[in-house]
Amino acid sequence: ALHDLTYFLGGNMDTDLFVSHEEELLQAYYDTLTHAGADFVFSNYQDFRSRLAESAVHLLTWLIAMAPSVDLSSDRAQLLVEVFFRRTFAFLKHLKTDAFLRDELE
Repeated sequence: ALHDLTYFLGGNMDTDLFVSHEEELLQAYYDTLTHAGADFVFSNYQDFRSRLAESAVHLLTWLIAMAPSVDLSSDRAQLLVEVFFRRTFAFLKHLKTDAFLRDELE
């Protein structure tokens, strides 16, 4: 479920819109899963929030792996890929994934 959320928020949603509504979006998603009885590995909301950064890194690796298979022969396809990458990088920056990566590499 977290990868789906990351894919939507990181690549599809306008970054400024996400940033301006981040807390309410993430809290609502977490609360909905919790109240529905979802069985997931997050110990609390903060753990859920920090795992989002990890999932965002996975999104980037997925994009890099899939990029060669995308047909870029049309302007529309090129724009789609450009926007998705731009939003994903902005999402990664906003989530401060550089700190997550440093912690993982140490």
